[in-house]
Amino acid sequence: MKTASELIRIYLENMQTDMPASLDVFAEDGVIEFPYLSSIGMPVSYNGRKKIEELLVNLKSTFPGFKFQNIIIYNGATPEEAFAEYTVDEINVVLGRRYQQHYAARIVSKDGKIIILA
Repeated sequence: MKTASELIRIYLENMQTDMPASLDVFAEDGVIEFPYLSSIGMPVSYNGRKKIEELLVNLKSTFPGFKFQNIIIYNGATPEEAFAEYTVDEINVVLGRRYQQHYAARIVSKDGKIIILA
């Protein structure tokens, strides 16, 4: 069974090239919550794999070159918890402006799947 650190690495590294692999690391009832998505007019919470898939599809259409960069992953106190830092520097083709973000995230997994990415 994969640890939270392994799962977040799979998600981050495959976002651009293999969206099904990025999506597959989430539990059916997994959640992504990022308050700063509101800065680009997007909801801040995505509950369930279907909503997470909608987010990933939207990101790829809004940011055709979307790729996480400068990835650093930290193990948590248990294999089911991890923390990650990563950046994005892309052009939002819908708004026509640059999107630069330094993310810090907490990842919680259960039964080898991400249940919380926030």
